[in-house]
Amino acid sequence: MIRRPPRSTLFPYTTLFRSIVGQGALRPASVRADRIFHAGSEPGLPGEEFLWIIDYKTSARGPGSLQDFLATQRAAYAPQLEAYARILVPAQSKSLSQIRLALYFPTLPCLHWWKPAPLPTADN
Repeated sequence: MIRRPPRSTLFPYTTLFRSIVGQGALRPASVRADRIFHAGSEPGLPGEEFLWIIDYKTSARGPGSLQDFLATQRAAYAPQLEAYARILVPAQSKSLSQIRLALYFPTLPCLHWWKPAPLPTADN
């Protein structure tokens, strides 16, 4: 029997989606929770070879700059998204270089994405 993770974990709220660029603004083309979406290497680029893991966030931006807010949010959530990437790489027959991670803030709207960090080597 396959059990779903408890609702208190981040993964049920992690959503994978493909985006398109329309009139210079990023907007979701299709959004489906708990699904894996393949798309191009960057938002708006065609392709199906990259696996995108996107976590939707409703965090309110404070009085600081957008860049500071995004850096703080990434520092808080990147380790969990990176862990998901390392789990999904073998399950999806992908290499880590074919994974993209992102935080999406629909109230801003802003998609902050990055490539996963390389795996540590035995020398480190």
